[in-house]
Amino acid sequence: MFNGLLLNPSKSETLWVGTQSQLKTTVTVTPNLTVASSSISSSDSIKIVGVTYDGHLKFDIHVSEICRVTNFHLRALSHIRNCLTIPSANAIACAIVGSKLDYCNAVLAGVSDYNVHQPMYVIVRYTG
Repeated sequence: MFNGLLLNPSKSETLWVGTQSQLKTTVTVTPNLTVASSSISSSDSIKIVGVTYDGHLKFDIHVSEICRVTNFHLRALSHIRNCLTIPSANAIACAIVGSKLDYCNAVLAGVSDYNVHQPMYVIVRYTG
């Protein structure tokens, strides 16, 4: 305890980061971390401020989540499409996609080609 603060182990988790062989050795030897007499469980991925990190820092889970959430919002837009003009619908769709791609995009520097070319299965039909 420092300055009256305590760690809440039920709201805490750890993520071991390293190469595949490093992670195999470390997680096998030390599956849980102990901080201030509290055992904190290890996790395969954690989400911090909207960015999902995995142990290899590949961001596969994060990119998949961006695609999933963007698809959800674009499908929701298709439900109200007949109430919008084509330019309005296009502007909203661009805002949805742009905001999802721009948020915390600096962490994606050097991301794999697999993630750059991951398909987004979006089907939006605009009728004039």
